[in-house]
Amino acid sequence: MNQIDFVGVWRSLAAKVDHLLFNGFLMSTVKFHDVGVEMFNYNIEILFGVFRAWCLRPEAFFIKINDCLKLLKISEKQLQDTIL
Repeated sequence: MNQIDFVGVWRSLAAKVDHLLFNGFLMSTVKFHDVGVEMFNYNIEILFGVFRAWCLRPEAFFIKINDCLKLLKISEKQLQDTIL
């Protein structure tokens, strides 16, 4: 496979994985506890590590997952400060 086709394939794969995890898992009725957030973050970092072989910032290709992780990591105090 040539380089241009390969880049297209892995970007498409990243977009599909992002969509699948976001719609199938994060948008479901799953409730996260602190330990679950840490485990999810660890697993996503491994996923990013796989794609880091082909790009410097794989989190840029997993936009929905990356944004969800940021929201899940917000502390209760930060949330209260934002609301007020």
